[in-house]
Amino acid sequence: MHPSQWLNYYGSLTEEMQQASSAPIRVEVLRQGTYPIFDDERATLDLPTQRWAWIREVQLLGNNRPWLLARTVIPMTTLKGRANRLKLLGSKPLGPVLFNRLGAERVSIAFEQVHEIAWQPNSSIDALWCRQSIFKIDQEPLLLKEIFLPENPVYQKNENK
Repeated sequence: MHPSQWLNYYGSLTEEMQQASSAPIRVEVLRQGTYPIFDDERATLDLPTQRWAWIREVQLLGNNRPWLLARTVIPMTTLKGRANRLKLLGSKPLGPVLFNRLGAERVSIAFEQVHEIAWQPNSSIDALWCRQSIFKIDQEPLLLKEIFLPENPVYQKNENK
């Protein structure tokens, strides 16, 4: 898959990454629970100030290498009803649950190159691609930030150009 297709892919990126990996995609939970929302996340989700959310930060490994860091911000209003199962994901990938079980709709997608990872203090890095998506589950928002790590195939030279 061409790098721009990975960034623009509207389906489950985890399932797509699995196609590029010779080993199962593994999810390592770095942190999850109720935490304050960063100002930029609050603005993106159009939430009032002083809000907390269910935050899940994970690392996805493909071919047993770190391919992706992801931060999911789920406002408490989104966690009602069937979306409450998102708190129980553990080391399961988010994508298949969003798309296959909750019928989530991606309503926006944006890209940028980042030089630090806000949720990892003192994380000065080379420019990495970050994809930010807003999903709606039963009309309630969810924010997903995905940072493509250097060993991710998105950075590999495409020999089929």
